[in-house]
Amino acid sequence: MMGLYGSVAGGAPAWTPALLSNLAVWVDASDTSTTFQDSALTTPASANNDPVGGWKDKSGNNRHFLQATSGKRPLLKTAAFNGLNGIQGDVVDDQLVNTYTEVAVSTWYFVMQVKAQLVSSKGLYMASSVRVFLEETATKGYSIYAGSSLDSFTAPPAGYTIITAIVTWNGASSTYETQGTTRATGNPGSSFGSNLQLLFDGTHSSDARLLEIAVQESVGSASDKTSWRTYCASKWNSV
Repeated sequence: MMGLYGSVAGGAPAWTPALLSNLAVWVDASDTSTTFQDSALTTPASANNDPVGGWKDKSGNNRHFLQATSGKRPLLKTAAFNGLNGIQGDVVDDQLVNTYTEVAVSTWYFVMQVKAQLVSSKGLYMASSVRVFLEETATKGYSIYAGSSLDSFTAPPAGYTIITAIVTWNGASSTYETQGTTRATGNPGSSFGSNLQLLFDGTHSSDARLLEIAVQESVGSASDKTSWRTYCASKWNSV
């Protein structure tokens, strides 16, 4: 039996986010064939601190994250965690954006390294024109927003720490978790928008190191979520 990136006994393919039903977006910083220095996706980003102007979508839907302005490109961090690459913002205006238009009910999957915010500013991980998933102050914890806020009041870890997160957008039945623990369930609003933004939404910025993200256009099943956690634990050592 090989690891989660190869095959299991009998030659069956191992689980990857490609097996999520209704997969809309999937980006993976460890795959150097998908990171580029320019938004035209012509010059590979492979060395430490290369600017990232393009991060190719692996879902097959061509919803690539791009940044045409050179001064707003995050940096590739080689061997960021568990020997694999990540993409890091500058806590000012680094941002990658795609043109995906959301659906009302969806699930966002993340694995990333985050640093607790010790001031009132918020550390953003991803947003659309309406929805937001962010880390607030070290005492307030994580939050999601789709017209109103749903906060966990669980303090994020200090320093750079890897987290595995799942956000389910489903109106009054929305929920989100980190490290396999549900942090909050309730109603963050039912609004949804377009143009997914990583690291900066025009107000909130982040120095998170984004490792892998997937978007599913449905409520993720218990099996989907377990598979994601197991995949991240093996690939990214995200415990």
